Amino acid sequence: MKTLQDSQIMRTISILIALCLISIPAQAKYGGGSGTAEDPYQIATAADLIALGEDPNDYDKHFIMTDNIDLDPNLPGGKVFDKAVIAWDTVQTTPWFEGTSFTGIFDGNGHTISHMTIKGVGCLGLFGHLESAATVKDLGLVVVKITGSDWYVAALVGLSQGSVSRCYATGAVSGRDGAGGLIGDSRGSVTQCYSTCIVTGNSYVGGLVGYNYGPLTQCYSAGAVVSTGTWVTL
Repeated sequence: MKTLQDSQIMRTISILIALCLISIPAQAKYGGGSGTAEDPYQIATAADLIALGEDPNDYDKHFIMTDNIDLDPNLPGGKVFDKAVIAWDTVQTTPWFEGTSFTGIFDGNGHTISHMTIKGVGCLGLFGHLESAATVKDLGLVVVKITGSDWYVAALVGLSQGSVSRCYATGAVSGRDGAGGLIGDSRGSVTQCYSTCIVTGNSYVGGLVGYNYGPLTQCYSAGAVVSTGTWVTL
């Protein structure tokens, strides 16, 4: 009889535990959202942005910023990055990208990322590489300091084959070949963007874009450009 009672008690406990587990909501990823076009992942803090960069499995998802983000290395948890924040190159010393490209949608939603500081080799920027399916829009990069010793260095994207629109950058960028205020090498579209960055480099140095092979529409640059080589672009 006791055995039967013990069995019933254990069954009841198991059911209660299962009900409790079902009722506990799943922990939200980033600041919320599910990564779809209808419900994009929400990026609200520096920790959210860094977490995105550290998870290449999410590079094909949809993201939206819900607040301004300060990446000042002097703030708690801040750092000087040695590669692109998102979609970095795994072999930075070659003039082509060998990491995992960003293929998703990143909507800045009119917000800014400020004081981003990167000191590395090549394919540097907030994004190392945007694939052709990628879109970055409505984002400001403020008072950046990007220093690279090799190819494709910029504030927003080192190497872009995607679509960039209504974005801007201020601060300073220094690279070798393909250094740009906003994009180092652009093979996609750039629309309604500008840069006031001071840009220095060797060849293919531009206030907005270093190398450019795609359409530029309603864009401008207003920062000083210093080149030790022979090619200076927009």
